Amino acid sequence: MKIFSTIISLVFHPLFIPIYIVLLLFSLPILEVQRLNTGFQYVLIGLLIVNNILLPIASFYFLKQKGSIQSFQMKTASERNFPYLLIFVFYGITSYMLMRISYLDPIFTFIPIAAGISVLTLIPINRYIKISAHMASNGSAIAFLFLIHFYFQFNMLIPIIIAIFFGGITASSRLYLKAHSPEEIYSGFLVGALITLLAGTFYLF
Repeated sequence: MKIFSTIISLVFHPLFIPIYIVLLLFSLPILEVQRLNTGFQYVLIGLLIVNNILLPIASFYFLKQKGSIQSFQMKTASERNFPYLLIFVFYGITSYMLMRISYLDPIFTFIPIAAGISVLTLIPINRYIKISAHMASNGSAIAFLFLIHFYFQFNMLIPIIIAIFFGGITASSRLYLKAHSPEEIYSGFLVGALITLLAGTFYLF
């Protein structure tokens, strides 16, 4: 069970969630998405991988070498503030780059924006509770699916149910690994979902 929980925690790591959202968007039969050629889709995925996965991981490695963090899990709340700030900067750079592409639908630009705002929100909360970043990203993803439902007027019921299912598995895994308390799990989910819904309402509609 420990191995399973560890794998789930890795597969649904917050850094990977935006990639899953983009891949889902590419698979939907939505006119605005289908207009993007395959080459551009690869470029967009590559941008997210470099800016929002590889660069943060490299930064975490550097911080670990300098002793600023004890491990990549960043088990204490105090360890997470600066890495979260770095992640916010990387998402900001990605958002800026996507905004400069005039023909790109705002829904794509909103993906790093929502992720960046969610991460930034965790920093002050982290002073009082080691809120779960895994569940914040899961909550944000589920809220994002609701936004897609209303933005494109496309039925997202099945993806939402699947996302809730995997969100529950992720929450159970984090609890089993004793990475977070139930309060940290619930608060993380609520923060991620609410921030994304609020930001999406203002940005997309």
